This record gives sequence, structure tokens and C-alpha cells, in this order.
Amino acid sequence: MVERISYRQLFFIVYLSDMTLIVTSLLTVTSYDGTRQDAWLAALLTGILAPLITWAIMSLGVLFPGQTFVQYAPRILGRFWGTIASILYLLFLLERMAFLIRVFGGMLAISIYTVTPTVVFWVLTSFVAAIGVRYGIEVIARMADIFTPLFLTVTVVVVVVSIPLWDTRWILPVMARGPAPVVLGAVTPTGLFVEQVYLLMLMPLVDDARRARAVATWATAAVALTKLVLVLMVLFSFGPFEAPRLSLPVYELARLLSLGELYERLDVIPMITWSMSMQLELYVLLYVLAKGIGQLFGVGDFRSLAFPVVALALCLTPMVHAEFSQYREIMHPSIMGVYMLGIVFPLFLALLLVARLRGAGPGHREEGR
Repeated sequence: MVERISYRQLFFIVYLSDMTLIVTSLLTVTSYDGTRQDAWLAALLTGILAPLITWAIMSLGVLFPGQTFVQYAPRILGRFWGTIASILYLLFLLERMAFLIRVFGGMLAISIYTVTPTVVFWVLTSFVAAIGVRYGIEVIARMADIFTPLFLTVTVVVVVVSIPLWDTRWILPVMARGPAPVVLGAVTPTGLFVEQVYLLMLMPLVDDARRARAVATWATAAVALTKLVLVLMVLFSFGPFEAPRLSLPVYELARLLSLGELYERLDVIPMITWSMSMQLELYVLLYVLAKGIGQLFGVGDFRSLAFPVVALALCLTPMVHAEFSQYREIMHPSIMGVYMLGIVFPLFLALLLVARLRGAGPGHREEGR
């Protein structure tokens, strides 16, 4: 069965997948406390660097149109090392999926369902994702069509309703401590975009790899613009000293808002919407993992692997990450920034360089099939 998605759906998938952690986590402000009122400048710097990361990552897929990373890695490095690279790639995505499950469950546990054990959310969200993957990429793509307008509408409402709380003087003085805090504040948010390596498994779902690269890059730019607006909103509302102490700053702001006497629990709507977007990202990561494992081991219908992969991710979730309350330390530039920008991204740049040196390109498409 040949699966296809439209470029619009690809844009929505990239946008929602990148927005989930940015909206719900402490990264809405910064991962570095010293950035303070210059967090919006860190967000602006992230907006400049993140599309470049997307372009670089997807440039590898452009060299091998119609193929996934697992299929062309042996052509770049040889069968043995290519298989090793594919396994490491899938392990990275599995770690990212375990990370998302932990954040998703922790977010729900500390915000709305404070009595329910976190493991309940891990199991429910993961197995719902497995059911979705069993139905194929079209279901995931149509969910993106539905969730994205809803997500944008709710985000716009939160921004507009919060305007009376704003004090624009909170972002002054600009760069009072020099450029170093701005750069450090941008390291981890920029590094998280390296997670977009999952797109190397989705590129064959569209006809033109070059156009897919452009669409994903524009989606990343849209994420960066949305993040900049949200960072300014949080800073204007809470100030540079209170905002960094909040684990879920956008949610905490929504709790303070109301639509006059018509609706006072405005925080419930954003949480439901953002939960749906995180569920979509979970679908995508699970789909990519199942497809990659299926291609690596020659499984005919990779969708049958959805439930085993979920079970594996759930086993790893409590082992590979700390509690939700400790994510501030994990997200520090010296940890997450080094992991993403100092290890994972350079490895993919090296693969891109080797592929270029070996003359890989669209003209080699038939050879790789």
C-alpha cells in the first residue's frame, strides 16, 4: 500500500510537533535563568537558527528522493556501518518518544489530574497512539488538519485575552548583561529542533523532496514566530524573575485569564488543545519508529509493530528520564544543548558531507531501490 500526505499536512505535522514542548514547557521562556528579560532575544535567535537546522537535516533526504533514512544509510556508509547508523537513529527516536511520554504525563499530572498516577497517562496516551498508527499515516495527517486550526485559534485567544495583564517595561533594559545570556538561552530551544531528523522517514510520503524541505523549513519559521510571541506574552505578564520559575508558564497564565463573566476556567481549553497536539507528535514518532524498525528487519506490514514499540518505549520511559520537576536541570544548555547540538546534529552533518563527497543525488534514485 502506497501512503501519501499533502504538503499542507506535512506543514501542519511539523508545526504541531515542534510547538508542543515549546508551548507547554519551561522553554517558553528560556532554559537558562540568566537570560531573564532578554529571553525574547533568545527566542529571536532561535528563530534564525532553527530553520537552518531543518534545511540541513532535510538536505540529506533530498539526496535520496523516495527513500527513508534506514534505506539509504547503507549506501552512504556501507552495509555494516549503515545498519549501525540506522540502529542508532532509531534508538535516538525511541529516546525522544520516551521523553515525550514522560513530559506529557507529567504535564497532565501537575496541572489538571493531580491525584491520578502519572503512569496512567503514559499507558493511555501511548496505546491510543498505537491504535492510530495501526490505521496508517492518513489518519495522522487528517488529525493534523483538524488540530492545527484549533491549536492556533486557542493560542491567539490566550494571547489576546492576556493583553490587559501586559507590562512591556519588563523586557528592559535590553542586553544589560551582554550577548552571552542571549546565546546561552537559545542553545537548548535551538537544539530541540534537531529532533526533526524524524522527517527523514516522512519525506518519501510526498512527491518532491526539495519542496518538502522548503515546506518543513517554513513550518519551522512559523514555529519560531509563534514562540517569539509567546515568550513576549509570558515576559509581559509575569516579568523576567517570576516567569523562569514556572514549569508551565503559558498554562499558569491561562489560569489567570477569563472571558468576562462568560467563562472563567480558560486554562482547561488550552490544556486540552495542547494535549491533542502532543498526542499528534506521539503518533508521528511512533509511526516513524515502527516504519524504521520494519524496514530494518524486513517486516512486511510495519504497522503491526506499533504495540510492541509502545511497550518498549513505556519500559524505557521511567529509566531514561528524571521526574518532571527535574526537567529544568535536564534542559540546561550544558546537558540538552550539548547532547543535541554537540553530538546528534554534527553526526547528521557528517553523514550529509559523506553523502555529498560520494556524489549521491537524485540521479541515483533507481540504484538505491
